Amino acid sequence: MRRGGVFKTVSAAIDVAPTDPSNNKVEVNDNYYTINNTNYTFVKDYDYDFIYVYGGYSENENVTNNTIIFNNGIFAFNGTLYGGYSIYGNLSDNTVNIYGGSFRGVYGGYTGYSLNNLYVGDAKNNTVNIYGGTFGAGGGYSDIYGGYGNNAINNVVNVYGGTTEYLAWNVYGGEAANGNAENNTVNVMGGENLLVDGATSWLGNVRNNVVNVNGNMSGSVCGGRSYHYGDDGNGSIVTNNAVKVNNGTLSYVYGGEAGTNDVIANVVDIYGGTIDRVSGGYTDRTGNVTGNVVNIYGGTVNEYLHGGSSRYGNVNNNTVNIHDGIISGFIVGGESSWYNEDIHSSVANNTVNIYGGTISASI
Repeated sequence: MRRGGVFKTVSAAIDVAPTDPSNNKVEVNDNYYTINNTNYTFVKDYDYDFIYVYGGYSENENVTNNTIIFNNGIFAFNGTLYGGYSIYGNLSDNTVNIYGGSFRGVYGGYTGYSLNNLYVGDAKNNTVNIYGGTFGAGGGYSDIYGGYGNNAINNVVNVYGGTTEYLAWNVYGGEAANGNAENNTVNVMGGENLLVDGATSWLGNVRNNVVNVNGNMSGSVCGGRSYHYGDDGNGSIVTNNAVKVNNGTLSYVYGGEAGTNDVIANVVDIYGGTIDRVSGGYTDRTGNVTGNVVNIYGGTVNEYLHGGSSRYGNVNNNTVNIHDGIISGFIVGGESSWYNEDIHSSVANNTVNIYGGTISASI
């Protein structure tokens, strides 16, 4: 890969990347971009299939302490920003700040496929700040990641605003391809049609991730999610993730979600907003749901409120505490919702505590 300027490859792509993998500042405007205080003219050729901007790039080295400032520009269809990108190295302390423009993908730090199709590097302490812009421009979804790597740890996405042109935009504090996703955070102060996950993992644990919704967001929220959907769980867990909602119009809020892995001790706190469905923990296959808690201090829940629920797994020791708010539909401490004659799930010791609020729901 050539670096230090802009060029067109045989695959009809523009790549913008500094020469060195670390300690860079890249700023993008509509007609030009700047790499470490050197200006370049942006080539306005919309025949390009892909446009990639890298704060730092390397195939083998660690990539750290880079910044992208994206002020404006049309990066529709396949435009992607990477605060840091490496195939075999680690990504840390990279930042992307977005103030306007349109594009499809954003990564604070990203590790790509190695030759044996494994994700090798870790993504740690990377940040994406979104102050505005149009997501999903040109059609389809947008994906926003604080960090994407083998392990994803301590990455942050802050969303202050933004709109979507077509479909929703997916926001992840961190995603782990093979390892653990831990201590990642998403803070949402505004934005429409967001699908927010504090963190996700395909094979590893999803632990101690946080989502805070403080502005008038629309969409859905999950504190931590496992993508493992094999016939049996692989021993990884979704645990100790937290969601706090103060405002917004949301289709669902889950503390933790999985398929065949277990969902344990996640917490949802609702202080305001209007939400259709709330669950402390949920599995849509055989994963067990244990010890999750939902606290309602305000807001409106329209359809159902569950401490924990599963299709086929055991659902035990989950709790709903209602202190205030308006609740309609159904309130359930714990539920295993689909009967299967070959699977006899345990549903025990789940609790609903009502201390206040306006309740018209079935309990």
